[in-house]
Amino acid sequence: MKKVTQALLAARRLKRAYAKEFEGLCAREGLTAPQVDILLFLGNNPGHDTARDIVELRGLAKSYVSKSIEELIEKNLLEGLRKEADRRQIHLRLTKAAGPLLRDAQRIQRDFFERMYQGFSKEEKTQMEAFLQRMTENVAPKNEI
Repeated sequence: MKKVTQALLAARRLKRAYAKEFEGLCAREGLTAPQVDILLFLGNNPGHDTARDIVELRGLAKSYVSKSIEELIEKNLLEGLRKEADRRQIHLRLTKAAGPLLRDAQRIQRDFFERMYQGFSKEEKTQMEAFLQRMTENVAPKNEI
């Protein structure tokens, strides 16, 4: 039982600590955590630029993603484009105005992961990432793999 509690507690603490890192940026820019999450996702994952990509790959609720995208478009941080190949699908693109904010968010993200892996060798970090990938695959529903 201790292993279960320890694993769940570690996951919760990491998630909470990660979210806390962005509180200052969110307050300063008048953004919500999901909005910053979406900007980071689009900035860090070229080629994955639809609301569906965000929902599936980031694990955010459709309602959160939809509302956040609308608000980011209103704030001129995002724009939606329809491509000729499939006019039904809207592709999202960060605007120039989002650039400085994205760089700040990416710096916060990078600093967090550097601190999280502090004291780990490069090999240990690589091994940890491989272990996490395998654990994720082990518990993923078969249709997600």
